[in-house]
Amino acid sequence: MHESSLCPVQSKIHCIFESKVEPVPSTKRHGQNYKVVASNILSQHAVGIEKIEKHVTEKIDGTCCYVYSCNGKSYLYARFDRKPTKPVEKKLRQYFAKHNRWERDGKEGEEPTFQMNYNTDLKSVPEEWIPAKLIKRDEENFPIPGRNGHTPGWVPISSDTKQYSWHHTVVEEERLLVVRNNSSADTTSLEIVDLSFSQLSEQTFELVGTSINANPYGLGSKDQPFHFLVQHGSITIDLPSTQIEYDQLKSWFTSDDCKVEGLVWHYSNGKMFKLHRHHMDLKWPLPDKSGSTLSQKSIVVRMQEHNIAHPSKLFEDLRNLNGRAFATLHELSNSLNVGKKDNEKEN
Repeated sequence: MHESSLCPVQSKIHCIFESKVEPVPSTKRHGQNYKVVASNILSQHAVGIEKIEKHVTEKIDGTCCYVYSCNGKSYLYARFDRKPTKPVEKKLRQYFAKHNRWERDGKEGEEPTFQMNYNTDLKSVPEEWIPAKLIKRDEENFPIPGRNGHTPGWVPISSDTKQYSWHHTVVEEERLLVVRNNSSADTTSLEIVDLSFSQLSEQTFELVGTSINANPYGLGSKDQPFHFLVQHGSITIDLPSTQIEYDQLKSWFTSDDCKVEGLVWHYSNGKMFKLHRHHMDLKWPLPDKSGSTLSQKSIVVRMQEHNIAHPSKLFEDLRNLNGRAFATLHELSNSLNVGKKDNEKEN
């Protein structure tokens, strides 16, 4: 798959099926007394896409990042949603309760609505904040918040070095640590590489690893955390069928071959759709985190040699393993831990 076919994530991605609300506690969001799952009806946003060229990739469980270029220089940005104020959040919860009842009652009567004022209803954001590029705007060019009242956007990781400390571990001067499909082998294997910001400009990623989302891939440890970036749309998946049918997909998700959080469909017209385990009322992370599909892929270390005044420890550790192939990503993660322990013994 050519890199030009990758779709950066700059707006909300719809579930490929129409969603429905069930009046039972969510297994994904603590304290939410309802859950949203997929129906077996193709999403209205996906009608007519059957004949459009597409590829399917693994939905990676991490935190979203963006390489933003400004005035000839590129920076790593973290996802930062602009959210409603506390009073407006309360009104939103009341609105959602009414809307969920309306849906459960068969959509009888007028649909409940809620209108937000961009100037008064949203919390302030850091000065460096920028809205996601594909967010719709009103007649005054203000970004329009999504149904949940959030406006997806980005802030540079330099804006809060403590909050974004794990983001900084994948940056060494003007290079980023990336896991991707092996460029010189079949697409089932991976490589870990350091790439320049200029190679990744305007692309979006998931930051994955030890301290992200309760470490769903079982990587690293408290003493030797392991983090890296995965470009959106870069880890391809071959499904047993090209048909988008609920029963077939749920059967695949529950098979022994499927140990992924979800899927993302990338269409040549720029549209994207997703489906994850929670949509199908299935658990994630899996009980055996290190047994996930991503963790069990083979991987080769391909780092560039650089003369750097203040090298990153993680980059240096990986350069010491340069050229080595590992049976699994999890084995590479363990080797970093072993290397740390060996160094401690020598000292």
